Amino acid sequence: MLTAYDYATALILDESGIDAILVGDSCANVFAGESSTVFMSFSEMRYHVRIVSRAVKKATLVADMPFMSHRSGSDTALRHAGILLQAGADAVKLEGAGEVVGMVSRMVELGIPVMGHLGLKPQSVRQSGGYKMYGKTDAEVDRLLADAKELEEAGIFGIVLELIPPEVGRLVSHHRHWRRPTH
Repeated sequence: MLTAYDYATALILDESGIDAILVGDSCANVFAGESSTVFMSFSEMRYHVRIVSRAVKKATLVADMPFMSHRSGSDTALRHAGILLQAGADAVKLEGAGEVVGMVSRMVELGIPVMGHLGLKPQSVRQSGGYKMYGKTDAEVDRLLADAKELEEAGIFGIVLELIPPEVGRLVSHHRHWRRPTH
């Protein structure tokens, strides 16, 4: 999966045969020069999804749920996810676990494909102390494994693992190894 915010980039990525294209809220940083993803509004996300979807014919198009678009009540979150699908997305992506797991379950139950996102969660960098590697301690690895299992049980079809050590990514990615091996 690679990220696109515009028609030309999406066209190149789609023609390359890539499996999935993400319209990420990182558009706020990369495309618009903002200091954080939290500045990506829902209407801006919808706009970029519409533009990218015009180019995508083969890849799965995943749209980020921007900051607070899914945390202000289930009705609002479901409406926003539906609007992104109507704009051309095949699925939506939500950051975190815990508080969003119920929303993931509800979306999947209603036929909305959902991708999870663990590790560095850009929408939460102000709370987590900035952009840093996650999964360096045993407690963080245990939390990643538990969160990934929770999201899988809620029905996600895939997961973004951002800024974590490669060996931890392999551990989390192989769902048959949800429990950390003992040495």
